[in-house]
Amino acid sequence: MTNPSAPSRLHLSALAALLFASAGCRAVGDAPLAATPADATPARVSVERLLFHADGNPLTPAPPGWTQPVREAVARDQVRMFLAAVIDAGDGRDWCVARSGLPPHEVDHQILLDLRAKPGAAAHDNAARAVGAALAQRFPCPRR
Repeated sequence: MTNPSAPSRLHLSALAALLFASAGCRAVGDAPLAATPADATPARVSVERLLFHADGNPLTPAPPGWTQPVREAVARDQVRMFLAAVIDAGDGRDWCVARSGLPPHEVDHQILLDLRAKPGAAAHDNAARAVGAALAQRFPCPRR
């Protein structure tokens, strides 16, 4: 039996993405973010920033006792939570990842490969929108 007052997976994923986005500027520096072409508002998490963390750089400075493998594992978990939040937000409507049957780590790997393949100009794009576009292309929902 589930507890109706317990937070859902979607709520936890959204919270993790929010924490990722709000703390991300501390990890990369104080450089201003480029505007996204779609609406001229700054990206809270750019493709460049997401890939920086996917390369094993944790969101926030690691305590001195953390080894490099621990830092990399934490960074990968932070990126997985960001991707999970985007996937959960549109799965079954804008893309159909669950229907693919692929394990989450493989979906994440494919999406990160797609982001890395984008030209350099896309580095400042909004990461959530870029992930959504990659998901819609790679995991389209069947037409009704």
